[in-house]
Amino acid sequence: MGDSLILRRYYSPGRYTMRLFSITPNETEVLNAWIKTHSQICPVAKAAGDRSARAPVRTFCFSITPIGRKIEVRCRCGAVKDITDYDAW
Repeated sequence: MGDSLILRRYYSPGRYTMRLFSITPNETEVLNAWIKTHSQICPVAKAAGDRSARAPVRTFCFSITPIGRKIEVRCRCGAVKDITDYDAW
């Protein structure tokens, strides 16, 4: 299994439910390739430099569908990359 991320979903005031999402090795490979190429042209990533740990440049958006889950990675510059491993559905 690949890296794991936690998403908090809000249901009612003061109550949170956590859900664990994992990224498959294929998705991790696509993600790393995109980060490598996008970081070379992205003005936000270049400006963040080593500070990206304190101010994340990318956001992971997990969408649950009836047949599987979709993962989009969004950069603060506006770029979006779908890293979903549709073969795993």
